Amino acid sequence: MRIISRAAAVLLLSACCLAQGEVAQKPESQPVSADRDAFTFLRYELNLEITPASHGFAARGTVVLRNDSEQPQKLVALQISSSLRWATVRLNGQTLPFQVKRIESDIDHTGAVNEALAEFPEPMQPKGSLELEVGYAGEIPQDARRLTALGMPAKIALASDWDGINADYTALRGVGHVTWYPVAIAPALLSSGNKVFENVGRWKLRNADAMLRANVRVTAKEKRLIASGNAATKEIDGDSPIEVSFPGQMVAPPVIVIASLGENSTTRGTIIFLRGREDAGKAFHESLERLEAPYPAAKGVPAMVVQLPDGWSPYESGATLFTPFTQSNPAEVQSALMHTVEHAAFYSFRPWIYEGVAHLTQLTLMEQRKGRAAALAYLEERRGSLAIAEAGGARNQSLVTASDEVFYRTKAMFVWWMLRDMLGDDALKRALAKYRAEDDKESSYIQRLLEAECKKSLEQFFDDWVYRDKGLPDFSVVSVYPRQLATGGFLVTVTVENSGDAGAEVLVRIPVKDSEQSARLYVPAKGRASARIEVPIPLTRVVVNDGSVPERDVNNNEFTVEGGKQPQ
Repeated sequence: MRIISRAAAVLLLSACCLAQGEVAQKPESQPVSADRDAFTFLRYELNLEITPASHGFAARGTVVLRNDSEQPQKLVALQISSSLRWATVRLNGQTLPFQVKRIESDIDHTGAVNEALAEFPEPMQPKGSLELEVGYAGEIPQDARRLTALGMPAKIALASDWDGINADYTALRGVGHVTWYPVAIAPALLSSGNKVFENVGRWKLRNADAMLRANVRVTAKEKRLIASGNAATKEIDGDSPIEVSFPGQMVAPPVIVIASLGENSTTRGTIIFLRGREDAGKAFHESLERLEAPYPAAKGVPAMVVQLPDGWSPYESGATLFTPFTQSNPAEVQSALMHTVEHAAFYSFRPWIYEGVAHLTQLTLMEQRKGRAAALAYLEERRGSLAIAEAGGARNQSLVTASDEVFYRTKAMFVWWMLRDMLGDDALKRALAKYRAEDDKESSYIQRLLEAECKKSLEQFFDDWVYRDKGLPDFSVVSVYPRQLATGGFLVTVTVENSGDAGAEVLVRIPVKDSEQSARLYVPAKGRASARIEVPIPLTRVVVNDGSVPERDVNNNEFTVEGGKQPQ
């Protein structure tokens, strides 16, 4: 990567800002538009200049793009935060004419982006790629106006939108928080519902393989720079740039933190604490040292926990957790860390596997400590959002290509919980231990690993829940036939109907006194299935689904049986 000196960078950007305002920018009276979905971002190579004392930020480098549309493209759209100003866009050493427009969009914490529409000398043909030189600069103070515009109190808004360059603590997350590297995303506002998250999610999925590398020069003393992507933690000397890299946008979004920080290494990772606050990280240090991921793969990486100022909302990027150190209860700290520890032990570039397995880990830990009922209650709290998404406009997202977090996090969590129930924990552990991200070249790879351990076909399950989005099942008991046995007790035949479009293996329970009898039953989509369950005394009710399988409607899962007869 070519590195320019600090003074040269500042002078060059300042000169470009002046020159481009007069030469390169097209008059705004000439309306132009570009297909924001046409180009895929392949690689970023940036030189960054960060000045904490003045909120200053300057960037210069290259961006490699490929035209993945079916049409030649004459224009390219490049967006940065509205607090930054475009200086230059060049191709093959030639300055491209471009027009800059401020667009309201909540993909950035300021509630707007500055979009440069640059024009190529010749149309870029489909599948053609190019390398653009870009330059931009400005300030990135903490800003939560997109949230306060919705009526959120400023204190609460700033606890969520904590990104900004400040003298005491600098923190920059990526797109969706601060657009400090160029993107091209259809604008949307938080007031329009989930559109912001949907648009950002689709861009991240389309550009999931985009490598971002940067040489970061910080004008500050006695500071440490933390980067999430390659778990970099380095002291800043004020002269030499620090190279950081972020391998993708989906599973480990870029985060840069600069502050007066110290570090404490453990055998499982690193605790980064604010200097003078060493004791605050003691509980996290002890928990990280003890925690073991239940589903490790062959290649693990160290976990990293970075202290945020008190009151800020936690944020996770891959195997790095950014969080205030306000928790001291060991159980609460371990619960907060478990998701990150699993990410460190098990990696997949597929979000539904990476996030789903990590969420399963949290549920498993909860079940071990508080019982299965607590884990099921956690699932039920999240079932509603999934049911709404499946019934609404977010439908038709297979887990393989899901860009919405409610699918690749929440639905994936349910899928892995169901797989654990179906296969057993031992078989699941053996399959995940054999997982290799470099061998995962097709979506059925994980299915084959699981089938090899459980010795049964999972094709129908994966077709209903992973490869396609068929929505959710809807179970109900349609008949109950109890028959008294000569040896005592009753043999009960329970028939369950599934009016949904996805089949699932579900638990059928018959509570009797202080215990219950149960059976697992696969009920296909738009079909029925029956289970026979032996009970010692006459039954009074039958319950289908204990909450392990997400349904459209859970209000029809229980039936009362009067006098031991089938419900009418």
